Amino acid sequence: MVDKLHKTKQGETWDIVSKIYYGSEKFIHELIRENPEYKDFFIFPAGLTLKIPKVKKEKIEELPPWKR
Repeated sequence: MVDKLHKTKQGETWDIVSKIYYGSEKFIHELIRENPEYKDFFIFPAGLTLKIPKVKKEKIEELPPWKR
């Protein structure tokens, strides 16, 4: 289920987008699963629209306190 849309900036990567929305790089796989058309990108150009899926709160809370 898509929660938000993200317009990429030049130089962003999957881990940066994951950190912005979830507070951790741990959720890269969820982002790629929701955006398979961009799976081969390591560094994004400006202007792509990524779908940001909802992630269960329990998954986020599994992180150790210093990574939240």
